Amino acid sequence: MDDQYSRQQWVLDMRNDLQTPPLPHDIRPERDTNRPEWDDTEYTPIQLQSDTNTLEQDGLGYVDHVTTQSDSDTLNAPDQDIYHASTTTPSIVKPKKPQSAWTRLSTTWWMEVLTIFISTGFMIGLLAILASFQNRLTTEWTFFISINAVVAIVITAARATLLATVSVCLSQEKWNHFNNRARRLQDLNIIDRASRGPLGSIQMLFSVSWGVATVSAVVMILSLLTDSFVQQVVSFQPGNIYAHQDGSATFGHAVSYSSGLNFNWGRSVHDGIISLNENDATNPDLESAFFRGIWQTSWPSGVNCTSNCTWDQSYYTIGFSNTCADVTKETLASLQCSDNRTITLPYDNPAPCNLTTPQGLHFPFVPNSGGSAMAITSIGWDLGTNSTENLDGRSLSKSAFWSWNRNDIDLISMSLHLKPMLQNSTVVECTSSIVVYKYSNISFISNNLNIGASEKTPLGKVSGTTTMLPPECVSNNCFWADTLLWWNNTSPEIPHISISGTDLSIVARLFRSQAFSGSVGLGSQSVGSTTAFGNGSLESVSGVLDNIAQSLTDMIREKGAVQVAQGLTSQAVVYMRVQWLWLILPIALQVFGVLALIGALVERRQTKDVPLWKGSALAVLYHSVDKDGVLGTRVKDLQELEDLGMTQVMLEKKSDGADP
Repeated sequence: MDDQYSRQQWVLDMRNDLQTPPLPHDIRPERDTNRPEWDDTEYTPIQLQSDTNTLEQDGLGYVDHVTTQSDSDTLNAPDQDIYHASTTTPSIVKPKKPQSAWTRLSTTWWMEVLTIFISTGFMIGLLAILASFQNRLTTEWTFFISINAVVAIVITAARATLLATVSVCLSQEKWNHFNNRARRLQDLNIIDRASRGPLGSIQMLFSVSWGVATVSAVVMILSLLTDSFVQQVVSFQPGNIYAHQDGSATFGHAVSYSSGLNFNWGRSVHDGIISLNENDATNPDLESAFFRGIWQTSWPSGVNCTSNCTWDQSYYTIGFSNTCADVTKETLASLQCSDNRTITLPYDNPAPCNLTTPQGLHFPFVPNSGGSAMAITSIGWDLGTNSTENLDGRSLSKSAFWSWNRNDIDLISMSLHLKPMLQNSTVVECTSSIVVYKYSNISFISNNLNIGASEKTPLGKVSGTTTMLPPECVSNNCFWADTLLWWNNTSPEIPHISISGTDLSIVARLFRSQAFSGSVGLGSQSVGSTTAFGNGSLESVSGVLDNIAQSLTDMIREKGAVQVAQGLTSQAVVYMRVQWLWLILPIALQVFGVLALIGALVERRQTKDVPLWKGSALAVLYHSVDKDGVLGTRVKDLQELEDLGMTQVMLEKKSDGADP
């Protein structure tokens, strides 16, 4: 009676659009007299009312129509009359509910394809952002959140959409896993756990046979590491940039030099001290620069730089240069003594002798024994005694340096050959010239001026001259006048070069002065600068003369017709560096996620008879296992499952005293 009553009540509900749905495993629940909804006289169903009039099925199959009988007729009718209404009674045919857009999408893989495209788009966008800001300044990032935050957000979005697709692939696998082969029912639970997180995926790898879904499980597991990897993607490294700042980085260079009014007649250089001589003029700037090159190892570079600076162009400046060579063999071959005794040297009567270098510089001496000797001698062009037409800038001045070690010579106890005595000598000959320097890659770092590339072009014969008069002169009748020397035929790239003839004469006279040239150990009264040249080797002599040339050149850059080159000043900055290796894992997961979806699509073509339940919990609820081990359901499609999802249900409570 209860079954008949329940079935009749169910039909009555169908007719009245109460639409009590079929239960997952039976037509109705077992009666429980302890529930308040049940009593002894009347059946009151639990409220499982649908929100819409859409269900047209019973627990056994579809109902195409219902009768219009009264409630009492229906309740008293036999069972077969319930399912087969009288032909004389008109019927009401209910239209089939159309599928919703969500249901139509759920029966395909388009949602997952779209999701994986979105995830891939996030990853491609992130790579584009990182590539565009690689090695750029942090100040160029103007977004309101940091680049690290953007990376974290984009990676999180890419991972979330990726896992949404992968989890669906795993969820569908729990149905495909049981297709055409009996497997443990526990596998359904394990694969379902795998679709919900990494721990279930780890269990799946060790409990379920590997297949296409294994790729999805691996993605689930490795996704745990992406947060740690993302934190290493962008690093910040300090660095320096160079920018223009007015007056903060200046470098002087000059292609013209004339001291002009700095000439003071009646003074000359003698032993490093200015002395009276009305035939000579002096230039304190040149003198100071000349002698600091001899005795000082460093001096201010003439650069204005408030920090580290650099100059990105090339600049021409007039200056001096030296070339030196060891001419010992040629000079010793020129040995001559006053009495022609060049072979033997009697210890009691040494004769005056002379050595001559290849360029005509002489070293007169009287042979004697003991100690070391050094001599310096110079010749050069002079405006007062030489014409400007005879000036060749490649040989402004010539100097020779002779050092002689006589510690092994004993003139008292024996007669010796003079030439073997001179074998311990070293003769170095140098030529000072006027050149044009081309400086490139100039930098000033840690108070040191560095010139990365320096090209020098010697100045040859003078191209022309211009007479220079002091401002107080109104005509050429002035007692004093200077001559400006021009070189404009050196090279098309080099600008015109000019320098005062008087200043060039001063430089040449400084080499000839007693403050520079002289001797020690050879009977000369002037020592000069011999002690500054060490042992008189080629390296020592070249080093000192190079310092003199550099000092004179630096003085011209500061005192000549200076042109100021504006440079770039260093500024401390922070660079963004992308560590691409840390993106290997997120990119690999993206590739594996795409492969997992492709594998699911391929597997779908092979298992078309398996409904596309995906991750629906209702699909699991409405499946049951019969006594033959067959997993099945009465729900035919997702539309029916969606309709069932609109049902209002309440959890059945256990009776008092029963186990929970």
